Amino acid sequence: MFEGAGYSPTEISISPQSTSEISLDKTPVSKPSSQLSVEIIENSFEKIKPYGAEFAASFYENLFLAYPEAQPLFAQTEMSKQQQKLLNSLVLVVENLRHPEALAEVLKSLGARHVNYGALKQHYPLVGEALLTTLEQYLGDNWNIEVKNAWVFAYEQIVELMFEGAGYSPTEISISPQSTSEISLDKTPVSKPSSQLSVEIIENSFEKIKPYGAEFAASFYENLFLAYPEAQPLFAQTEMSKQQQKLLNSLVLVVENLRHPEALAEVLKSLGARHVNYGALKQHYPLVGETLLTTLEQYLGDDWNLEVSKAWVYAIGQITRLMFEGAGYINTTKPAAETAKKTQSESQEKSVSNETPKQKARPPVQQVKQQTKNEYSQAEATVKLQKLLAKIVNLFWGSPKWLVVIIVVILTVTIINIVDEDSFLGKTLDSIDAISVIVVVVLFIKETPDRKKQFHYQAWSIIDAAKGIKDSQARFMAIQDLNEDNISLRSLEAPGAYLANINLKNAHLNEANLSKANLENSNLKRANLSYANLSLDKLPNSNLSYANLSFTNLTNANLSNSKLNYANLVCADLSNTNLSGANLTGANLSGANLKETYLVGANLKDAKVSVYELYNAYLKDAIMPDSSKHE
Repeated sequence: MFEGAGYSPTEISISPQSTSEISLDKTPVSKPSSQLSVEIIENSFEKIKPYGAEFAASFYENLFLAYPEAQPLFAQTEMSKQQQKLLNSLVLVVENLRHPEALAEVLKSLGARHVNYGALKQHYPLVGEALLTTLEQYLGDNWNIEVKNAWVFAYEQIVELMFEGAGYSPTEISISPQSTSEISLDKTPVSKPSSQLSVEIIENSFEKIKPYGAEFAASFYENLFLAYPEAQPLFAQTEMSKQQQKLLNSLVLVVENLRHPEALAEVLKSLGARHVNYGALKQHYPLVGETLLTTLEQYLGDDWNLEVSKAWVYAIGQITRLMFEGAGYINTTKPAAETAKKTQSESQEKSVSNETPKQKARPPVQQVKQQTKNEYSQAEATVKLQKLLAKIVNLFWGSPKWLVVIIVVILTVTIINIVDEDSFLGKTLDSIDAISVIVVVVLFIKETPDRKKQFHYQAWSIIDAAKGIKDSQARFMAIQDLNEDNISLRSLEAPGAYLANINLKNAHLNEANLSKANLENSNLKRANLSYANLSLDKLPNSNLSYANLSFTNLTNANLSNSKLNYANLVCADLSNTNLSGANLTGANLSGANLKETYLVGANLKDAKVSVYELYNAYLKDAIMPDSSKHE
């Protein structure tokens, strides 16, 4: 999973032990004498104090560089204040090293507070590594093994006290980047089951759980919070009933698409990328994996055995790889040099293998060299010309207006002096008016992006000003015009808006809030509406063919007679939605919530949806995925 997600390739497993063990390197750190350690830390920190603000800023730069997945945790944080807090904490700790009793209480309190911030024990090694990197960076020649050992030992004592305050069980504490990326299920390696057998085992076992889907999802989170109470604050603002439904939808989606890995891969990558924005770290994945296995065992009872366990462990591993790829944790791109070398080698091999005896009669070496040289010179000249033109264009758009005017005037005067006075060009340019016209035209072109920006700012201002107004023609035009200019409308806020007949083809409306809006007869073909809120919307007779509606909230919406052919409705919430007469040919409804969905007379031919998902829907006269008509 690391390979697919963007993390460095490592052995992947899911073990709670590995997530709590934190160590700096493979060699044990010798415990320095208490007095000596304090003096070393005080002396080294004294050298850093004059650069305190820069040190704190560098710490977060190093943290985000080494662990970019941690950055979303600070998305709502004012970093200048956060940096000052870090510096204050370091000063507090260093200045109170000789007063351990007072310091202990402060650190325990700090640990307890960090639980409420969503901090897990898996985050501590990341902080420790970033701190040591920044200390080494600022201490320079004063950084040595003695100083390192003192800081490592001190950090471990600090973490131990913060763990105590956070209510974590005492564990061996160290700071190791290796341990934070190693996720394993148990100490014994899991053998890879045959693909076909693994899929069948998972499908059969999940079929037994489906009738208890809602209870299973609720038990999953109970088990998660019981085993890892430090994860509970991450869901503090979450409506758990909806979260449980999302989990169940995701599991149904995965299990039902195990035989369609290409389609599933894209969904999982998207899910992985999205979880980065939720503040999920790769260290969280083993917790989820362990909890899922615990809950599966709990519900399968006697049907849970080694074979089933191995199949699910392997599947979780593959799912995690793809989510990691989407999250950007693993770089799967081969180096350009290697790719080029391989392509060249393959090309040469192909060329040699396809040669005929006649083709083997090569022209003289000198002729070949000259031909290659000429071809290279032409290609090189073309590339250089392209680069020169690109530089001129960039210079034009990047230069201030006064500089552009001066350059245009100089170039025009130069051309006037070069060309013949009696020529048409010479007569045309030989006047102040001609130069003025040229300058005006050039400035008009130069200011085009600024005018475009100004128009976009005005359009957004109109949209913002229309909040709470049901019918606003100005907003209607602004939204449509922005889309025509290919401007993203992500997170657009227009609940209750009257937008009937609007043309938003290919629009980027992911995460938009359009609940209770009127989009009747609208054109949303190929629009991206993933994770959008379209609950209670009026969308009859709308064109949503090929649209991305994955994870979209469409509860109680009216989509009667709409075109949804080949739409992506993966894990969409369609409960109580009116889809009567809708064209859902080839649509992907995997994992969608179809509870009491009105599908009377709908066309579901070739749609990707299971009988289980359609169980609670109204299907009278609907064309089923197998082309049969439901009675």
